[in-house]
Amino acid sequence: MDDTPPPPFVPFTEPPTVVKQVTPKYPGLARQAKIQGRVIAHLWIDESGRVRDVKIIKSDSEVFNQPVIDAAKQWLFTPALMNSGPVAVWLAGPFNFTLK
Repeated sequence: MDDTPPPPFVPFTEPPTVVKQVTPKYPGLARQAKIQGRVIAHLWIDESGRVRDVKIIKSDSEVFNQPVIDAAKQWLFTPALMNSGPVAVWLAGPFNFTLK
């Protein structure tokens, strides 16, 4: 398994698709303070579909960053494919924290 992250852009013919998704835990202090927000994260998805790393790109509040990292690292994907072979890619995704 290569421990070098892929470059920012990797071409693929089939994008990765979510197989297992874990929802980030809403931080208790944020819930008590009625803070809502959104985090945009880049996920490094390796050739087997595992999330190897998570980088926070934009965040409305730092209180949400660690829950996003912890949850995203548990996600599983089908790997991205290029010429019928799996390739490692970065995938950006939003995580929303809204009070109900």
